[in-house]
Formats: sequence, structure tokens, C-alpha cells
Amino acid sequence: MEFRPLRPEEAEIAAVLFDEARSGMREMGLDQWQHGVPGLQNARHDAAAGTGRALVEDGALCAVCTLLPDGEPDYAEIEGAWPSGGAPYLTVHRVTVRRAYRGGAVSARLMQEIFAEARRRGYRFVRIDTHPENRPMRRMLEKNGFHACGVIHLHGGPDDGAARVAYEAAVPVSEAE
Repeated sequence: MEFRPLRPEEAEIAAVLFDEARSGMREMGLDQWQHGVPGLQNARHDAAAGTGRALVEDGALCAVCTLLPDGEPDYAEIEGAWPSGGAPYLTVHRVTVRRAYRGGAVSARLMQEIFAEARRRGYRFVRIDTHPENRPMRRMLEKNGFHACGVIHLHGGPDDGAARVAYEAAVPVSEAE
């Protein structure tokens, strides 16, 4: 598998992965991602901005995510505490694994690649958030070294004011995660 920047011509495929995830969340009774965001516009923006990442196997997108290097304004206020305090961190958003690849090792590989990229960029911490009832995502995060730190609230967009469980992980020091 290769972890690389999302290419502009892959935005439509990334949007299909978002739609698959949206459908799965709807089946679980979650309101997360149910307002059309993320979608094709987000995938196009992420590819153009260089923030989108793709995990690819044999030319097929297995998973996508967005990596933001400048922090996340929604994380400034937390009902809880960030163990890293004010240390710089890499933010992960819009994580999804293609339905055909779920239940295997793809999520773990994606997290390893995210940690490796954070390490290359000089970050010691990675942060991410998810819906409180998104149990599959929460399990995956916890299995991959993330710890729930508290609750944040989203600002702006269709989910303005929504509560999310915020997670943080220390970036493993070596490649042997």
C-alpha cells in the first residue's frame, strides 16, 4: 500500500468513499456527515490544497483523510484537557475507508501512515474528533493509540454546535509502531 497526496482526478472517487461512510453512519442512526459534508467539493479542495491523503493499493483508493498542519480552531476550547497542552499537533479530518476494505488492517495501516507523516513533519501529537456514538471509529482510534480527551463543539457549517469526542495520540518515536 502507498500513502500519498490525493490527486485532483481522484476527488470523485474520494467523494464516493465519503458517501459510503455517510450511508453507514445513517444506518447506525448517526447524524454525523448527514448534511452532504464532506463531499466532492471538500475532496477537490483537499486535493488542490495538498491536505488530502490517499491510501492506495494496486491503483485503487482504499482510504482517504485530510491532514491539517496548522491546528484546528474547534479544538481551542475543550470540556476536558489535551495532555499535550499547547504543543503543536497535526489534525486529522474526513477519515474514511472504502467499504470493501473495512474490517481488515486498512484502518491500522492508515493510522501508521498518518503517524509517520506527522513524525516526518516534526509533530509529536495528532488530534482527531468523532461523533460520540460513532463506536466503530472510536474503537479504531483507541486501538491505534488515541485517548479520549474530552468534548469539543463544532463551529460553523451544517453541524454548528454539535458535540464531538476529541482524541489525541502521541506520535510513536520510531517506525516500529
